[in-house]
Amino acid sequence: MSITPKFMLLFSINILHRITSMKQIILCVLVSIISISPLIGQQVAKKAVISQSKEIVYLLYEPLGGEVNNAEKLPLLLFLHGGGESGNNIELVKRHGPPQLVDHGMQFPFYILSPQNQETTRFWDESIVICLLDSIINTYPIDTARIYIAGISRGAYGAWRLVIQYSDKFAALIAISGSAPSPYAKWIGQLPIWAFHGIDDPVIPVSETKQMVKSLKKCGYNPKMTLYKKTGHDAWTRTFSNPEVFEWMLRQKKQPKN
Repeated sequence: MSITPKFMLLFSINILHRITSMKQIILCVLVSIISISPLIGQQVAKKAVISQSKEIVYLLYEPLGGEVNNAEKLPLLLFLHGGGESGNNIELVKRHGPPQLVDHGMQFPFYILSPQNQETTRFWDESIVICLLDSIINTYPIDTARIYIAGISRGAYGAWRLVIQYSDKFAALIAISGSAPSPYAKWIGQLPIWAFHGIDDPVIPVSETKQMVKSLKKCGYNPKMTLYKKTGHDAWTRTFSNPEVFEWMLRQKKQPKN
């Protein structure tokens, strides 16, 4: 499996991926990639006040510890967690996906914005998330042509809804174990999409992802879809342990409007 120069990590490290089941940790991935920089990025918890009645807590990963050259704009990945990480404990957001990888020592050449949905029984409030994203874009050296979004489970529903409403904001979507009503497929446009789902998912039927991909293709779009065997609902551990997913993501760039 080859790694492009754009996707380099700082050092070799064992990454333990927890499988959500009654079994013990069963997967240990050794990532060994050499980076050209000695600096280490950091993931920090922050809070943003959206309005007098709304605020949001989030994790922000800054490449190279925030010491990047401000003249060099970098990509950003917006990550939306699943329902199990909702609430008022920001540490829960580190349980899965890119925030977990960073917490275990992995380094990325892009910003990672990971907000927390404080509503444990409700879907994401897309208006709050988009306000937070715009604030980060205005504060940090972000390449607006390379803003990506990924979501798992309930976060995947939020990610789909965001690209439906703000399709011109993002350069690519990674949706895992969650979908959206297929009639809205035509609103998304030619956005590069890679959808993942477990065939034996007992929580969200794989048919939801299949139907959305089918509808996108009927609209003339070309989404990617990967279906896993024996992953249950947790299709994200396998997805984010695959460097090719991030390589694909970083190849996507939003084209300027004519």
